[in-house]
Amino acid sequence: CKALGNAEGLCVALKLTVKRLGGETASLNLQNARAVATLSERIRSEPGEAVRYYERACKLLQLSLFSEAVLDAEACLRLDPKFGKAHFAKGRALYFLGEHAAAFAQYD
Repeated sequence: CKALGNAEGLCVALKLTVKRLGGETASLNLQNARAVATLSERIRSEPGEAVRYYERACKLLQLSLFSEAVLDAEACLRLDPKFGKAHFAKGRALYFLGEHAAAFAQYD
């Protein structure tokens, strides 16, 4: 959690997600949580790199942290509006949040 800096809510969400499932899934979630922490460090050192936000959005999607994934996809798109994969990640997260119309708009 230290690597996430001031993202206290994200840290708590990551801990709960890792704990929620047992066995192999918990191990995969732990790997994804560690990847989120690493990517958070990289974002702090390279805040202008759109791809880092996209990569973290993908890991957050894998952890079912959809609201956080939307925020990272949006951060990526602010830096690079034509980053097609970020539109897909945002659309996927919005879909799982039940915002279907907004999700499908990302694919246009």
